Amino acid sequence: MTRLGVRLDSRGRVRANWRAHLPLPRSAAWRTLCHFERIVCLDHFHRSADLDGRPPAAGLEFDLPHRIGPWTIARRGRILLWREGRSYVFSDLARGRRRRAFPHVFVVALDDASRPAGGCRLRLEVRGRWTTNWLPGELTRAWIGWNLAAMGQRIRNAILADALRAGVRLSRGEAGCSADRSAAPAPAPPPC
Repeated sequence: MTRLGVRLDSRGRVRANWRAHLPLPRSAAWRTLCHFERIVCLDHFHRSADLDGRPPAAGLEFDLPHRIGPWTIARRGRILLWREGRSYVFSDLARGRRRRAFPHVFVVALDDASRPAGGCRLRLEVRGRWTTNWLPGELTRAWIGWNLAAMGQRIRNAILADALRAGVRLSRGEAGCSADRSAAPAPAPPPC
């Protein structure tokens, strides 16, 4: 089950969130989520997020070029928070004049799910200021929601595909979804 919410106030402040249940332990989901460069590029617009071989950590700045059709737009990012095994937050800002072109931050997190369902919950949040005032609010909310939901589904699919490749068998039991490791393990993505 997924949930999406998008708020846009009269001053252009955006708060959007997307959540989905994952039928596997948080540690198994983190094995995919910790690959920062791969996950960030699951956004429609992010062409690359090159950390130049450096491990992801709070304070690390990186180029975050965006592609929109045939155009590439130079943007910068910075990892603002890195909580190993749980979450990270990064900024997405225009070069030069940082208050232009939808300055925002992304939150990518794994939360423990409620006991009956088990597993964990993937949570994405976008917070920022919409600066394209000529676009109607309803269209802006739909645009942001569509992009966030698409990115969320791509991340969810990547986590589930990697878990299956690693031999985690996803099953539905009486207590909800759970991960069963009785299957022979397959190669997993490299550790972070």
